[in-house]
Amino acid sequence: MKKRYLTILMSTFLTTGAVLSYTSLSAKAAPTTNDDYTLNINTDNKLFNESDMLTGLFFEDINHGADGGLYSELLQNQSFEFKDSLSSWTVDKTGSTSSTAEVCTSKPLNSNNTHYLELNCPDNNSSLKLVNSGYKGITVNNNAKYDFYFWARNVGKGNKVTIQLEDENGNAISEDKTIGKINGQWRKYEGHLRATKSTSNAKLAVSITGEAKMNLDMVSLFPQDTWKNRKYGLRKDLVERLKDLKPRFLRFPGGCIVEGNSKEEIYNWKDTIGNVEERKENTNLWGYNQSYGLGFYEYFQLCEDIGATPVPVLNCGMTCQARGVNGVPNYMAPVGPDLDPYIQNAVDLVEYANGDASTYWGRKRIESGHKKPFNLKYMAIGNEQWGPEYHKRFEAFQKVLNQKCPGITLISNAGTSPSGSTFDDNWNWIKEKAPNTVVDEHYYMSPDWFLSNTNRYDKYDRNSNKVFVGEYASQSNTLKSALAEGAYLTGLERNSDIVKMASYAPLFAKADDYQWSPDMIWFNGNTNYVTPNYNVQKLFSTNLGTQIVKGDLIKPTAHVKNDIKGGVLLGAWSTQVQYDNVKVTDNTTGKEIFSDSFDNNINQWTSASGNWVVKDGKLELDQIADNCRILTKDNTWSNYTLSVDAKKLSGKEGFLVGFGAKDSSNFYWYNIGGWGNTKTAVEKETDGSKSTVSEADAKYSTVTTGQDYKIKIVVDGNKVSCYLNGQLTNQFTAPERDTDVYTSTSYDSKTNELIAKVVNVADEDRKVRINVNGSKNISSTANVQYITGSSEDDTNSFDKPENVSIKTKKLNNISKNFDYDADKYSVSVIRIKLK
Repeated sequence: MKKRYLTILMSTFLTTGAVLSYTSLSAKAAPTTNDDYTLNINTDNKLFNESDMLTGLFFEDINHGADGGLYSELLQNQSFEFKDSLSSWTVDKTGSTSSTAEVCTSKPLNSNNTHYLELNCPDNNSSLKLVNSGYKGITVNNNAKYDFYFWARNVGKGNKVTIQLEDENGNAISEDKTIGKINGQWRKYEGHLRATKSTSNAKLAVSITGEAKMNLDMVSLFPQDTWKNRKYGLRKDLVERLKDLKPRFLRFPGGCIVEGNSKEEIYNWKDTIGNVEERKENTNLWGYNQSYGLGFYEYFQLCEDIGATPVPVLNCGMTCQARGVNGVPNYMAPVGPDLDPYIQNAVDLVEYANGDASTYWGRKRIESGHKKPFNLKYMAIGNEQWGPEYHKRFEAFQKVLNQKCPGITLISNAGTSPSGSTFDDNWNWIKEKAPNTVVDEHYYMSPDWFLSNTNRYDKYDRNSNKVFVGEYASQSNTLKSALAEGAYLTGLERNSDIVKMASYAPLFAKADDYQWSPDMIWFNGNTNYVTPNYNVQKLFSTNLGTQIVKGDLIKPTAHVKNDIKGGVLLGAWSTQVQYDNVKVTDNTTGKEIFSDSFDNNINQWTSASGNWVVKDGKLELDQIADNCRILTKDNTWSNYTLSVDAKKLSGKEGFLVGFGAKDSSNFYWYNIGGWGNTKTAVEKETDGSKSTVSEADAKYSTVTTGQDYKIKIVVDGNKVSCYLNGQLTNQFTAPERDTDVYTSTSYDSKTNELIAKVVNVADEDRKVRINVNGSKNISSTANVQYITGSSEDDTNSFDKPENVSIKTKKLNNISKNFDYDADKYSVSVIRIKLK
């Protein structure tokens, strides 16, 4: 985006490390044409106060965002609590072959940390070396210091443990430190090592030598250079990225990990506080263990450090509905005594965050080192929940919390999609039964969806619940998606009397070990880079006004067409299927433009994945595997009708019939009997990421094995109708848009500046005539912050971390009527001083 006062820009960007490119330009005063845009701003017409909580962050331990990421512990499975107790560890023996390293549970460190390792060397000619490889290798830097600690007790003759860093070949890359006088009771031992070599594949070696028998637990290694130099703290460079965004809030700790996929996986904040060695580890929904070294105390402290309001999310007594069967979770605590502990957890959290020393949980916080309350004001009950079972449980929480914690604003859920019957049902319930809550909406959609829905909240009831867009993202880390998110953010700003908070998700991803993409910040063991999406978020979050002022964008009459074009795709997921009699007919002429009865071969198709063969004159997927696809070689069709016969031979799901297929990563498909044969929907995939655009009635959800089905899809411009055995199941219109330019305008009373945000998603520059009306004069110069690129496919990477970065420039000789040239593929923030 573009502009700010130069003095503010220079100090801000030099301290945050953002890349600056500074130029000085004269604004043009040429008359506007029919191809230009006009932005009429009235600085006297302040519509409402802009939400001071609008832009924030969402954090979840997905993609190793916490363990292996923000929490700077370098060892994995440091307390032997993984299902595979020696995961990430190897044991090297010398001397006696009877030396042993055994995971035991009989005399644990404490009741929450029940596993420990017993090392036993039977004679003086033996040694044991325990080696931890961290999170796919430990990154160390030459001459940097690393703190270690471990808990140990001596149960034999030996009483020494030696620790050192090694490279991937087992060579020492630090001095060795020997800790002696280990006694017979569990005790914590600490020290530090200095690395003598830089590598991303280091390991920590823990050794005993000679006749000895030793118990070990909680073996840990941290860099000394942590955030705020807190010992055993957070990773400095990643926290700095968060602080640079100036987030107004932080939503934590998730996300789906709050729900879990079983009762045992449900996130309990009480397991995450107190001494680290007493925190109860858990397996998270994303498939790896949470050490809880980053727990609720650290989350609250992080919020304080970066100036963000804490917004914790608590389990509502239900596991993840999306991973259940037909929306029924694997576990639900019955309303009553079984649900009461979950409600009490919420009450106790308020006491932990805000209570004084006279309260039980407030005293727990103070004992951890934070006498001052954390000033908790918001709490979300449940994550992505919906339906009557959620409603009953939320109402039980609401009744107690409104009585016992009246100062807390509760956040309710609208489900997992931005529209549909489930979404509507949740909103109807909220308006009737939870009218004082903020409503959490989540959606991960295509760039086109975001561009076509910038006015989504224009029609929301101004007298109803406020909205929290708790998770949203377009479907890639390309400039295209970032621009779409920027355009959408102008709509959120213009409606920030309704939308009080919004946070992109997910936040972090470890480049060599992640479960979800796209993400805002990518990191490895040594460094990180931010995405174009991050830079758009930063432009908005660091340039919030205090009031929204009236700004009318007058657009050219040109209409941006959005007809669905592309070929046909056939597929299956965990299902063996059979297709036949594929026919594509031009809707205008009625002429058949493609057909295949699979009499001989599949020469008209390209297999993207799966073993597709012709058997008995039919196309058959001769295996059961995930995500199998075959596409027509011709992908230029529009305005056509596709028909195909289908049969399920075996497997878990149904049919995948695609249209508008540009390639194997960009298409729509009619997903019949998907999600474990429980739902039928149309999905859109963009650059490998899918979003649901239409859901069928539940009666069309199941596909029967061995039954013949006739499928028809009519693509009429941007309108699509899907038929199953002659029944219309799905119908939708792909969003259209009538503009390449999106704007929002605000006033900053703190600096007396007009802020105009301009997003241009076109592949060429767009001229925007800006007319500033109002009683105040304006400065003759303006400061601009902006991002732009040469292609909408531009991305950042470790090799090119600043390919799409925030730049600045200055406009000179502007007046109340001037032309702003918005670069192609750009987001600009223009700041003008009022006089």
